Amino acid sequence: MTNESIKIKVTFRNNEFEVPVNNNFLNVISLHTYCKFNEKQKIAYDILGLKDGEGNQFALEMTPSFGGIHILAIADADKLKDGESYELEFEDIRDTAVERLSNAQIKMIREKFIKIDKDENGYADFGEIKDYCMEIANSSYAQMEKHWKAKIEKNPALKETVENFLDFWKKKSQHEAHIQVALLKEADVNDDGKVSFSEFLEQQAQILVIHKCAPKKQEEEETKEEEAKEEEAKEEEAKEE
Repeated sequence: MTNESIKIKVTFRNNEFEVPVNNNFLNVISLHTYCKFNEKQKIAYDILGLKDGEGNQFALEMTPSFGGIHILAIADADKLKDGESYELEFEDIRDTAVERLSNAQIKMIREKFIKIDKDENGYADFGEIKDYCMEIANSSYAQMEKHWKAKIEKNPALKETVENFLDFWKKKSQHEAHIQVALLKEADVNDDGKVSFSEFLEQQAQILVIHKCAPKKQEEEETKEEEAKEEEAKEEEAKEE
């Protein structure tokens, strides 16, 4: 195990930054912040690991989201040294992200785009993007409000606590909606004030790959599963004959 908290120097694109490591983990948001990633770099670069001056590599593995924050677990983190320099290794996935998706994931992204494109003109303009994100936020808040108001009816003593929590949740939902609006606007790579499906697909694919939700083998596994079902169906038909 590493010390509870150490600081290492991380080189990213020829610039060196001091980054804290806590209990063998790197907070992705902190890493992006300390290494001054811009919004496009955050989803364009898949972070792979760290490399020291002797060529020793320390793999970084994305863990499940905790409270909306993704964490990178460091292989052999106990060998990291406080104050030492490491190069950040990453892969630019912009040209390969879409091809890593399964058919089911592409379908899911298309359905999301259709929901945003209210006027069905094939583009998601910024107004539609904002309306969609706010709709999601308001729906989330409404469900939370309904749940907790039912609790108040059963126990009125909770009223003040619940109202404070709901006020916090409403602000949180709106804040996250604004973040999503800004993120989706970044998909407009040609700066024409609207997002085409191809632009949207590329951005969403990058997000899935970055969060390790779209491994290349996923489609292969789906294909094998479909082939197995087809084979099973043929066997059943043969029995009936």
